[in-house]
Amino acid sequence: CAVSNLTISPRSFQKAAEREEMFLNLFNGKTGTTELLRTTYYDTGEQVLLMRSYPQTLFDIFNERLSRGILLEELKMSYARQLAETLSFIHSEGVCHRDVKPENILVDGEKIVITDFGLSCKFDDKESVKEDVGSPHYISYELNDYLIMRRNNIPLPYLRTDPRPGDVFALGTIFWLIFAEPPLFPWFSDLD
Repeated sequence: CAVSNLTISPRSFQKAAEREEMFLNLFNGKTGTTELLRTTYYDTGEQVLLMRSYPQTLFDIFNERLSRGILLEELKMSYARQLAETLSFIHSEGVCHRDVKPENILVDGEKIVITDFGLSCKFDDKESVKEDVGSPHYISYELNDYLIMRRNNIPLPYLRTDPRPGDVFALGTIFWLIFAEPPLFPWFSDLD
């Protein structure tokens, strides 16, 4: 099988590198997650994660659909089922991904896997749960409001303690992208 590597410099992305390796080892390619084949550390401080290579991302598939036509209904259903099963598995391990988006979903024909666990955290990691992470098109309205309030020093009406709803909202957004026709982000037209 083809492999690809991800080189991470711990000096600039130490926390993300640690999370990436920790969660890839925890999941070990189970139920729709990326399999980590090997990790190598160099004296320069770089870390290289060796993983199976996938020819496309779900984002690539969406771009092809826009330029060439329709995605088959069976394939749409298969992708949606695999994504739901994978996210359910990740959550069952006590982990929240926190950056579910088409660019982090790798595709090889009918098989998909979720990757990029650099922003992930355990549910019980109270400090990480409070971090402002995610991609604008895939975060929930509530999280977006929360981030705006925090950045503007507005008193918060609640504390975020469970990151799972954010993953579920992102999954729903991806389902919309899989099954809908353009416009792709009607609820975030100001971000396009």
